[in-house]
Amino acid sequence: MKYILLIALLLSLSLVAAYALTPAGTVIENSATLTYDGGTVQSNSVKVTVAQVAGVDITLPADARAQAGKIWSGYLSITNLGNGMDSFSLTSAMSKVWPISLPYAAGALKPNETRQIPFSITIPSGTAGQVDSITIIAISQFDSRVKDSAVMNLTAFKQGRRK
Repeated sequence: MKYILLIALLLSLSLVAAYALTPAGTVIENSATLTYDGGTVQSNSVKVTVAQVAGVDITLPADARAQAGKIWSGYLSITNLGNGMDSFSLTSAMSKVWPISLPYAAGALKPNETRQIPFSITIPSGTAGQVDSITIIAISQFDSRVKDSAVMNLTAFKQGRRK
């Protein structure tokens, strides 16, 4: 049983490595050799340069509760899933018009780099029992067609009541 688990672990690690993106700008050179009864022939060499591909993943905290009239603060997580350096703009959409403090951009991230970005929401007084559905969108600056979004719900409660 131990050996089966070890083999499964090794296979899963090799699959992760197999899906790693080739870095943008990498030059791949290839040629072929043909051997036949009459001799050997070498093909011309071909070079291909890997183009940059954008990718992004954004994760928000779990749904939360915060006291009306106070500020809720947390962190979002953004990961560059592309194969080259990229920057990401951040925008928000909310079901309520509660003020949000969110940086305009996440800055430049290397491939597979993850960054924690602080943000906060001011919960207005008199909103106890209301729920704000917050969507945050990350957009690649390399390719604006590439984006990801995540949603969290923030429920306001009245001081002294956490239900």
